Amino acid sequence: MNIAIFTNNYLPNPYGVTTSIESFRKEFKKRGHTVYVFAPVNKGYKDRNKNVFRYPSLDIKYKIKFPLPIPYSRKMDKIIEKLDLDIIHAQHPNLLGSVAMKWARRKNIPLVFTWHATYDQYTHYVPLIPKKIAINWIMKSAVRYANRANKIIVPTEAVRRVIKNWGAVNKNIETIPTGVDETMFLNPNSEKIRESLRITKDKKIILSISRLAEEKNLIFLIKEVVKVLKNNGR
Repeated sequence: MNIAIFTNNYLPNPYGVTTSIESFRKEFKKRGHTVYVFAPVNKGYKDRNKNVFRYPSLDIKYKIKFPLPIPYSRKMDKIIEKLDLDIIHAQHPNLLGSVAMKWARRKNIPLVFTWHATYDQYTHYVPLIPKKIAINWIMKSAVRYANRANKIIVPTEAVRRVIKNWGAVNKNIETIPTGVDETMFLNPNSEKIRESLRITKDKKIILSISRLAEEKNLIFLIKEVVKVLKNNGR
């Protein structure tokens, strides 16, 4: 199959959506499929993959460095028009997600939409607009988009429950966890971590890996760990 992925977030950003896309893209390629990725320009970054095409973008640096794609490009339109695509996979309900919807309809091919996260947790990145208004808009926008897609993919059952509570009525929802490249975890050496952080062998290590961002709820995690430690006499 010829698959087109449209995403507002891609390499070199090391975020979850990027990881998910690359995980699936590499596996699709192994199985003989051709994958085209349409993403925003990331200033100073050059793609090694000839099947990656970049939309113009605005270099946003509010709270986080993030190129915001401009979903209009005659150059991209000409490229997509010539591609013999079998399916389009949108990673977001807005911006390049809108482009994905447009081309799926124009080419009369299925549109798959991966609902990656609970978007209401990300509204603090939107400046000037009151939080309640931003949350209401993104919820309605995402649900409307999801209900128009041919299929919705969610990474966990928890996300499935959330989007149904929000109003998603699309019957074609499937839970597909993001794959893990097991080769990255071959021959682990926990002693190196202990040595570098000077943690003795009799101490337990609790590890959380994520961005230091509000939506990751790290403050909540720390507070709960403190409670556990207090309850266990630590």
